[in-house]
Amino acid sequence: MNTNYLELNKPTASSLELKPIQHPLNLHSEDTSIISYKVPPKALTPYYEIPNEALSPLSIKKFDQPLDAKHLDICILGAPNAGKSSLLNHITQRNISAVSNKQNTTDDAIVGIYTDMDSKAQLCLIDTPGVTKANNSLRSTLLISKAWDKIQDSDMVMFVVDSVKKVDSQVKESILRLKRSSIEPGTQKMLDQMKDHSFSEEKFESGSYQLTEDEKKYMSSAIPQILVLNKVDLVSNKLKFRELQNELEDLGDFEKIFHVSAQTGFGMDTLRSYLLSRAKPRPWSYHPEIKSTQSEVDKAEEAMKQAIFEKFFEELPYQIGIKVTGWTPKLNGELRVDIALDVRNKVQVGMVLGEKGRILKEVRERACQILTEKIQRPVVMNVEVKQRRNRIEHQNMFDSYDKVAYKKPESIEEMNKRQKIIEGPKV
Repeated sequence: MNTNYLELNKPTASSLELKPIQHPLNLHSEDTSIISYKVPPKALTPYYEIPNEALSPLSIKKFDQPLDAKHLDICILGAPNAGKSSLLNHITQRNISAVSNKQNTTDDAIVGIYTDMDSKAQLCLIDTPGVTKANNSLRSTLLISKAWDKIQDSDMVMFVVDSVKKVDSQVKESILRLKRSSIEPGTQKMLDQMKDHSFSEEKFESGSYQLTEDEKKYMSSAIPQILVLNKVDLVSNKLKFRELQNELEDLGDFEKIFHVSAQTGFGMDTLRSYLLSRAKPRPWSYHPEIKSTQSEVDKAEEAMKQAIFEKFFEELPYQIGIKVTGWTPKLNGELRVDIALDVRNKVQVGMVLGEKGRILKEVRERACQILTEKIQRPVVMNVEVKQRRNRIEHQNMFDSYDKVAYKKPESIEEMNKRQKIIEGPKV
């Protein structure tokens, strides 16, 4: 039996092998003895996973409501490219909605929030797509429907008109339609109490929301409306501008008319002060620090969309699909965002990439700049361009299944043929 101490404790080849020290499974563990500082900063999550915190809107923190809090929901309507998104960004003092010089940049309702602590009033502004048809496509019709649907949820409508462009028949028809829009006074009374959380089924069953004749006389069923003439800094002919204002004033039923420029900020303070003065006694819906209901992923996609609309022209920006596929916060504070852009064909792939990928690099750098301003955090983007597998209306059905392709529905003849093969020959 070998009793030599040195021979018994001689290190083996496997024990001399250098092995990396593993990080703890629980990132919040207080045991720091197993953490290796030799390992470079690792991602907190795999690049192919998006945490739920980034997918959901910002969580509403608990806060104390002011005793005399006021709130106002404003729906922003107007023709495409009238400057609705610019107005929203200027009033909220944040770059929330994508802005470009092209029509229908906004393709969905975007909510921006502005809270004034001095007046204890909170403004909730809803940016909508254009209410006039940019073209005869089905997409343009659907965007118009989205815009008009938001009126019923609002306390006031802000109709925005470009002061430089000539007002066409579609804008006039939209103003007349807005003038005819109304809410039954009893329904309005019920909605007001729902918003301030005083609605109850007992009151509804007892008939408390049925107005008396005196109440019907004094309660207006029309939705409050204001007219905002934007881009007044570009007006060169004051006579035509005055004629435009008089024509729109005769068509609509506006409480007040504002001359503003979202680009230079002219008249914006007056407009914001008026909106704050019209706020109704009602609890705030959002924490005063929250400026938008967008999630972090929505902000990333909105930043990429703005960069694309700034770079490309014609129909190409409208045909590019944008989807965040990876969200990787790193220990050094940096955020890596993986974005997939899908286009219709190989020609569009080449147009987006450019020579040696130069165009895509410019778009990526611009999107990183916009997103960094939005979330106040250093951002690195990894952008992939690929050809769309199927029609755009079916694209989202298979986003999580890369190997699944869209299959067209079978015709009656194909179904009968397949059934005969399954049943086999008749004996």
